[in-house]
Amino acid sequence: MMKASLEWIFLIFAILLPVINGLSIKSIDGGSDCASCTIIVGLVEKLSIVYNESIRLIFLGPIIIDGFMKEDSPDIICHALKFCTDDPGQAKCRLYLSKSPILFTQHVLNLHQQHSQPSYDLSTSKIFDFDQDRFGSEPTFRGSSWRRKDCNDFSSAIHPGARIVQGDAIIDHNCNGIYGINSATGRSWEEEFCNETQRMGSTRLFDLDHCNHRDYQNIAVTGADSKSILDIAKTLRRNLINDVPLLVIYSLVGNDVCNGHPNTLDDMATVEEMYSNILNGLAYLDTILPKGSHVLTTGLANGNVLYQLLDDLIHTFGRIGIQFTYKKIYTYLSCLQISPCNGWLTSNDTLRAIMTRERLKSMLCEMRLDYRSWKNYL
Repeated sequence: MMKASLEWIFLIFAILLPVINGLSIKSIDGGSDCASCTIIVGLVEKLSIVYNESIRLIFLGPIIIDGFMKEDSPDIICHALKFCTDDPGQAKCRLYLSKSPILFTQHVLNLHQQHSQPSYDLSTSKIFDFDQDRFGSEPTFRGSSWRRKDCNDFSSAIHPGARIVQGDAIIDHNCNGIYGINSATGRSWEEEFCNETQRMGSTRLFDLDHCNHRDYQNIAVTGADSKSILDIAKTLRRNLINDVPLLVIYSLVGNDVCNGHPNTLDDMATVEEMYSNILNGLAYLDTILPKGSHVLTTGLANGNVLYQLLDDLIHTFGRIGIQFTYKKIYTYLSCLQISPCNGWLTSNDTLRAIMTRERLKSMLCEMRLDYRSWKNYL
């Protein structure tokens, strides 16, 4: 059960992060929001587990529970929640079969009209912050998971980081759990334990992960291709004289021939463009890497093999309740125009064959690079 949940979390990230040259792919009918809602609501229905119930029950719970009671599909519920839409002139994207379009629309309207929706700003709001000091007792949204937990939500003078008042003999003003008097000395516990400590809070105002340790640089960007990597590579830090050699893994996998655009063939990089971009990228590395470094390049993946192996298999999401094949999931993502690869993750045999042919051309391009010599790396 946990494995199924994790696999779908990874799929959600794959849906939400298809970036081409730093720009999100234009989608329809709610796009990533719609797909994410349908997936999550479907998981709740299938696994009968509501994670983080304090938020889900207050913010989304009533409409979801009512929808389940009426046996409405996640498609209907997510349309009622307005994560999914039916854009004019576009295909109507559904993951679950509907008895009729008229019944579908009526169910959405009924569900939406019966439940008023709260208008919280999910990026800054905390549902429970009665004293409005921006510290809450609930962990979700921008609550205690982000700003630490408020130990008294009825007084704005009491919150993490507040200065102590009269040694916090009676009240724990800074929410560090230390207050009261040591009866043996007559001094407050705050004075005895913390007087010699320089108090300083910490705030994070960035968007970097700290998983990398010491001499390791991960400058990968989801959706990077041979063109965008030229700018991304400039964030690599190495000193030609004072640093030791470096092993660089240059691996783009397939974004030069694989993209999520409806006109996927028109947005492929040509062999000439790819060759020029890779050559420029490798030449740049030769100017910043210390002598004795190594650069490992990998070839493009063959998505056609992946599709042929998976298309008729039951997807993880479809193993409980209504069954869904990988083909059904890929078709749904393509309808929303958020597929990570419209050329390979498609039932169109001709299109997949063209994609594979372009991949072979790109492999020939990579083979031409093997005969070049570089000054500072092999």
